[in-house]
Amino acid sequence: MVQKAFSLILALSILLLGTGGIASAVSENIELTVPQTTLTVSGKATPNALVTIKDGNSIVASINSDSAGNFSTSFTTTSGLHDISIYYTDINSNQSNINKRSISLQPQQVTTTDVFLSPTLTLTSTVYQRGSLIQFRGYTYANSPVTLNIDYGVFSQQTVSNSQGFYEFIIDSSLLTNGAHKATTTSISGLVSSDISNETNFVIEDTEDGNSDGFGPSVPDFVVSPDQLPPPVLETPEDGSTISGDTVTINGNSVPNAQINIYENGKLIGSTFSDESGKWTFEYKATFSPVTLSFEACINGRCSVLSKSITLNFSSIDECKAWFELEMYRYWGVKVDETVKLDILKSSGDGVVVVDWGDGSIEKDENNKNYVKKGESLGSRTSIVFGEEFNHSAQRPKSIAKKYDTAGNYNGKISFRNDDCEQVRYFSVNVINKDSDNSSLRYLWIVIILLLMLSVGHLYLRDQQKTIQKP
Repeated sequence: MVQKAFSLILALSILLLGTGGIASAVSENIELTVPQTTLTVSGKATPNALVTIKDGNSIVASINSDSAGNFSTSFTTTSGLHDISIYYTDINSNQSNINKRSISLQPQQVTTTDVFLSPTLTLTSTVYQRGSLIQFRGYTYANSPVTLNIDYGVFSQQTVSNSQGFYEFIIDSSLLTNGAHKATTTSISGLVSSDISNETNFVIEDTEDGNSDGFGPSVPDFVVSPDQLPPPVLETPEDGSTISGDTVTINGNSVPNAQINIYENGKLIGSTFSDESGKWTFEYKATFSPVTLSFEACINGRCSVLSKSITLNFSSIDECKAWFELEMYRYWGVKVDETVKLDILKSSGDGVVVVDWGDGSIEKDENNKNYVKKGESLGSRTSIVFGEEFNHSAQRPKSIAKKYDTAGNYNGKISFRNDDCEQVRYFSVNVINKDSDNSSLRYLWIVIILLLMLSVGHLYLRDQQKTIQKP
């Protein structure tokens, strides 16, 4: 009996304790985590590109791709159907095609989407003389096969982008028919193909006189093969160098008295002459890092293909934001007393433009400045440097004119200053005597007349011989 009573008491105690435990558990607060509605966008672009993601008309995310071109980002939004646009801007400020897609987002879930954005594609010109070389350039995913398609596959060629994502095709225009053409590029990573690049239009046409001589500044360059005009050879610095600071002196070799064009990430930024031995030098100041540079040599209207590119890294970048660009950096076949116009296309902010035309020593005004403002009296002095207050909101292009009074090759520079900042651009001008255009034609007529005289003389002698031989 006693044992049964003890067992009953023990059971009741356990029941009471258990009930108290349940009651205690019910009285506690319960926290529930509700997942957010999230969209994750990942994919491939070109290395170190700015990738932009828009939801409708609003930018919802921006991210830089890594050193290979990969990117990934997430953002929270509302559930339902969303129109998403994704694109990138390469280091040359060219934009890829926009990838547009409609994505249905489920409430409180993470939705992922993956894209392989298109290469960018640019041309150095839109009109090419038949027989010249066409250079297609752009950026895409690093170390990936790239295919060029002209006229929807009528002509195609392949190459591989480098570690910076840069690629280039050099095509002989003789392989294509005269007239208008369309070009696109795509790239591949593994088994995945990119979107198709922007469609680039260009025209191939014959020259008026059937040859490539005598082009003036208004005519596109005639790009020739390396055996006709070799590209410049860079001496210093070496590819992959890290430069202390933000400025470097570039030295190279080329054919004598050629105009060397400098390209920064595929965009023309300056020009200078090689000397009589073919040596040339260029002062380059970086505004970002790393940067890819390439060069071409030009004589009159003929230019070489681009040199092998180099990539440079800079230990520091000047935070100065003064910036501007010219429409042209290379002038050739300019006659003595003919007007040369430097056309300024863009600038950042207001400032003073200063031009050194390269045709004499720099004079200074009374205040010991290295420029004189437009409208100031120069007295009997002739200054090759002048300054002009420049309003960035003024109508473009803004022209600054000059007439050279002596034939020769001139290396000039133009700087744009605002506050304590200065950006310098270099240009080159080939000036010829007024009768230079007629000299080759005059020599041609002399040769033709001599040939005619020789032909007539030969016919006369032959007739004389026939007359003597007659019985």
